[in-house]
Amino acid sequence: PPETSEATPPADARRSLIALRISTGLVALALSLVVLSPTPALIGAVGADKATSMLQWVAAASAGTEVLLSPIVGALIDALGRKPMLVCATGALALAQALVACTSSVGALLLSQFASSMLIGVFMLSAAAATADLLVATPARLATESAVGMTVLTAGFAVGM
Repeated sequence: PPETSEATPPADARRSLIALRISTGLVALALSLVVLSPTPALIGAVGADKATSMLQWVAAASAGTEVLLSPIVGALIDALGRKPMLVCATGALALAQALVACTSSVGALLLSQFASSMLIGVFMLSAAAATADLLVATPARLATESAVGMTVLTAGFAVGM
C-alpha cells in the first residue's frame, strides 16, 4: 500500500471526510431553510416583542442545557459510536421540524426550536469526534479539517438563510 505522509490522510479517511462534510453542509442547509419558517406564526400568535423574547429565552436555555449535558452527550457518542449518533441527531432534527409542520401551537414551536438547537450541537460534537477518529494517523491535519468542517457548516446555514 502507498505510504501516507503526515499531511495527507489515507484514501478511505479522505472519502469519509468528504461524506461527513457533505452531510454537515446538507444538515445545516436543511435546518436553516426551515428553522425560521415558524417565526411568522409565533409573531402572529403572541406579537413581535413577546416572540422575540421567547426565542431569546429558548436560545439561552438550549445553550445552557447543551453545556450542562455535553459530558453526557460525549459519553453517548463514545458508547454508541459516531455514525449512529450522527444519524440519530439528523433524524431527531427532522422530527423536531415535522412537529412544527403538524401544529401551530406556541409550545410546539418553542419545543422544536429548543430541540433543534440541542440536536445541532449533538450533530456537531459527533462530527468533530468522527473527524478526530478519521485523522488519528495524521494529527497535523486535525485543525485544518476541523476548520473546513466549520466552514461547511457556516456555508450551509448562510445559503439557507
